[in-house]
Amino acid sequence: MTGQSLTSAYAAMMECWVVGGEARRLAPAAWSELVAAGEPAAQERALAALAAQFDTVALRPGLPSDAVQRPPLPRLAVPQAPQELRGTLRAALAFGPSREAVIRLVARRGFAVHPADWFPGQDDAGVPALYAPWIAWSQTAAEPARAAAPGPEAAASGPPAVPVDAAATSEDWRQMRPAERAAAMRRLRLSDPQASRTRLREQLAHLPAAGRAALVETVAHGLTTDDAELLTELLADRAQPVRATAKALLGRLGVADTSPAAEELATYFTLESEGLLRRGRTVKAARLAKGQSAARRDRLFADLVLPELAAALGLEPDQLVKAWGAAERDSLPSAEAFAELVARSGSDAQVEALAAKLARSKESHAAARSLLARLSLKSAAPVVLALLKASRQDGPDALEAIAAAVDLDLIGSMDVGPFMPTAALVEDLVTGHAGEAATGPRRLAALATMMTPNAAHGVLGHLEYLGVPSSTPALAALTLNARLSDPAKEGIEP
Repeated sequence: MTGQSLTSAYAAMMECWVVGGEARRLAPAAWSELVAAGEPAAQERALAALAAQFDTVALRPGLPSDAVQRPPLPRLAVPQAPQELRGTLRAALAFGPSREAVIRLVARRGFAVHPADWFPGQDDAGVPALYAPWIAWSQTAAEPARAAAPGPEAAASGPPAVPVDAAATSEDWRQMRPAERAAAMRRLRLSDPQASRTRLREQLAHLPAAGRAALVETVAHGLTTDDAELLTELLADRAQPVRATAKALLGRLGVADTSPAAEELATYFTLESEGLLRRGRTVKAARLAKGQSAARRDRLFADLVLPELAAALGLEPDQLVKAWGAAERDSLPSAEAFAELVARSGSDAQVEALAAKLARSKESHAAARSLLARLSLKSAAPVVLALLKASRQDGPDALEAIAAAVDLDLIGSMDVGPFMPTAALVEDLVTGHAGEAATGPRRLAALATMMTPNAAHGVLGHLEYLGVPSSTPALAALTLNARLSDPAKEGIEP
């Protein structure tokens, strides 16, 4: 009997059973022979068993010819967060817009998020580097695949990520996905800068514009004057993003020529003497002349690098950072644009100097947020603490922006006093009136991602003593921070 005849007989038997009839007369001959020895009722039961087997095995849908078989999800270099904390982690991710800060907090504690709770997108450049294998897996599986998506067990059973070393061949590099290639280049930059420059020149000849720009950005890791020759070559690249990245990195090395755009931007500012002996100099915004506009000024900032503007003003880059002063009128836009300019093209020392200066400014402290990603722990701590104190008047959006930009534990047990929840917030948390849109809970969730574990323990204990339920969504990030640091304290197996 053909497969088509079996299928037709099976369908006829199912229709008969649905209406309460007996299907023996409709059964295929081979099936009838197998059940012939039994009583009529037993024959019906045996036929039902055969039909179920046929449905499970023979009628299993097959993959279409254009299906794409995805490889197993690779294992990461760190374990996943404890199973007992997954509910708390999901609550922290769901509460407020500080998801990025929560992801970074989990990575700082030495864990990864379960892929069923959160998974990075193909173009997520801001996630911790440990997720590079997952991003590469997404890029490999970018074509729509009808194969079954990997279950939770795939994260544990897939192949581990294998670092690519300097001995890898050109073909090995060419076969990598963009995320893998960028991660491998960062590792090579730190271990063998000269080999990384050779490999970069080789790879750029085969990559599209987006891939070239992403790879050139890795030169920022361990940037030295030895990279100037390569970056100068890249100024002639056919892709604008590559040229812009190379120009910005050369700016960090202090390499740049003046340009008509820099001369135009210099006309928006004045250089004034100050101090008792008039030896100090301050750069301030000039009154806008006819034909000038704030929008044009900010576009010029976006196209230039720090040494260009400094040369147009007759200063060295270090002198320009020191002389930068907030004007009384129209100061904030200039401060933000200048901070972005320095973050993009200033040296580490210049970034630190401007961040410390802006953090002390009453009017322009918000501009320092764009510099946070370039700061080390030592230099970031005083800047961020100053910004956090100022952000009490700025609202939750400013605090969440700081949390998203900082990947450090900055609020210790000795620093937590000014950030303790107010009585009004505690009352809202106890009564359940503090929803996701309320500013107090959002501030608390953002602060929780920047606390040390001991500080998180202290604030959590204080709130529980005041009667705030531990299941309150606003406390999820705080609880996660406290319990991820030492799972055994809460009876959790690592």
